[in-house]
Amino acid sequence: MRASDYLQALRRRWFVILLAVDIGLVAGWMLTSEEAPVETDRFAATATLLTEPGGITPGQVVLAMTAGDVLSEVSARFGTEPDLLLEQVTFTPNAELGIVEVQAFGPEPLRVASIPNAFAGEVVDLLRERALADQQVRRDELVRRQEDLRQRVAELDGLVVAEVRRVEALRLAGDVAAEVDPILLAERNSFVNQYSLAIEQFQQLATEGVPTGGVSILEDAEAEPVSGPEFRRRLEAAQARGEQVTVPAPPSPPSKTTNAAIGGVLGLVLSCAAIIALRRIDPKIRNRDEAAAAFGLPVIGEVPRLNWSRRRKRELLLLTSPRSRYAEAYRSVRTALLISGRSSRADAGPTNGHGNGNGNGNGNGHGNGHDRDPVERVLSLPARSGSRGGSVVLVSSPMATDGKTTTAASLAIAFAEEGRRVLLIDADFRRGELRKSFDIVPAVVLADVPVDELGLHYSGVLTPTTVDGLYLAVTAFHDDPDDNPATLIALQRALIDRASRDFDIVVVDTAPVLASNDAADLLPSSDLVVLVGRYGQTKKSSARQASETFDRLGAPLAGVVYLGDPTAETAYSYYAGTSRRPRRRSEAQSRAARPPQPDAVESSDVGR
Repeated sequence: MRASDYLQALRRRWFVILLAVDIGLVAGWMLTSEEAPVETDRFAATATLLTEPGGITPGQVVLAMTAGDVLSEVSARFGTEPDLLLEQVTFTPNAELGIVEVQAFGPEPLRVASIPNAFAGEVVDLLRERALADQQVRRDELVRRQEDLRQRVAELDGLVVAEVRRVEALRLAGDVAAEVDPILLAERNSFVNQYSLAIEQFQQLATEGVPTGGVSILEDAEAEPVSGPEFRRRLEAAQARGEQVTVPAPPSPPSKTTNAAIGGVLGLVLSCAAIIALRRIDPKIRNRDEAAAAFGLPVIGEVPRLNWSRRRKRELLLLTSPRSRYAEAYRSVRTALLISGRSSRADAGPTNGHGNGNGNGNGNGHGNGHDRDPVERVLSLPARSGSRGGSVVLVSSPMATDGKTTTAASLAIAFAEEGRRVLLIDADFRRGELRKSFDIVPAVVLADVPVDELGLHYSGVLTPTTVDGLYLAVTAFHDDPDDNPATLIALQRALIDRASRDFDIVVVDTAPVLASNDAADLLPSSDLVVLVGRYGQTKKSSARQASETFDRLGAPLAGVVYLGDPTAETAYSYYAGTSRRPRRRSEAQSRAARPPQPDAVESSDVGR
């Protein structure tokens, strides 16, 4: 399906779109309250930190949270700029109790509780990491000091040993007053004491365990609802303490104009989406291409849509408005059928082996010895093999109300406009409507004629119309359950065979092909079959089934007449003013007109 099909569907349903937009505008306007909304409850959450005596102070803890790595980590976690994050939080240090309160406000309880807990957790982790780093530095320093003192004590021990040996040697030599240097001994003892202190300090550091950084979380934050006024009071109190906290402005009333615009846009989008969705699943024919694809046949004519009043009155516009686009459309169908017949005759050539001796190889086997009009020789429908006269055009449709009756009547009038003798047969004996279209009450109908007496009642069955050269034959006034369909079909076939010798064109309006078998029974008497489909009425499946039915029977399908498309191209309407009005009899002439007599039919070729 092409984009243009969707655009056509939207244009066709413009009033639905307009109605949906109007409903959206009105709903958006009416459902908007003019009163300012009441301040909804907010939430507050407080996390409490405890500092160790003699360690970091509460003020230092607050400083660590409002600057540096802690603020950067928390703002990154919540995807908020540091300054905007600080506007949502208050930090209250209490030096006397050694605690710090971190409080957040907002409408979302999870976020409100998460922010103080994030600050508390980050600052505790930061201070613990710093304490661990300090502890590691002290440990490394004590290890290094112990090693230096151990080496120094070892050096002094060597000096003391040498000094003792020297004194002993002097005493052996007789120097009783010789003694060890007391300064050396004092220095050695001093370093031994320092080494012992370093070992004691290292052992003490090892027993301290993991440092806490001087701060621990005393209480995690949990969101608690706070009324609007209380919420604002706490924020204003925080501002009074010098904290940079933003007090949110009271909510503004909703805009009627904005809500109405939103409703209108929603109505537009939803209506367009619904129309497109319905178009995609629409089972009915909606354009020329779909008609050709569904029937599997070329579209030989597009007839513009009639208004409801004219359709209800069964108005035949070739009679009442012969210069209308509607009338020109049926004339184009007539031309298409004539050209189709010319092509068929050119392909088939003579079919019965009867030459007329005058060079007119029209293949109809009618050797009358007279030359036909040159235009008529060119524009002539094909005749059945073995026939002696005019061509038979059978008009049918998949189902009722597809427009076949109007099409059959209009084609008959269009053929009569050219001066041809035309017989229009209402072969739909169940729901025949042609007599109503022409406002005629036939004196005799086929249902009243015995099968073997058609020749006697032939003239009475043919009723002249107000169009010169056009006659009407009606099968029955109404559907009579006592009538035998086989008998009526036999009468119709006999009438068609007889009339095809007296008339140039015989147009047969038969029952819908999917509703009865009448059309199939009349195929042997037909030269061309025209199918009719109506915009928005004929289903694609029905069109496909009708075409397949005729294909199985070997019907000579000419094409499809597509009715009622509002977008049908009517370029030929430019010349509608030059078309001639069909010749019409007066009422007296119509009553006085007589169909061809049987004897004359046998002896001459009527209507040539």
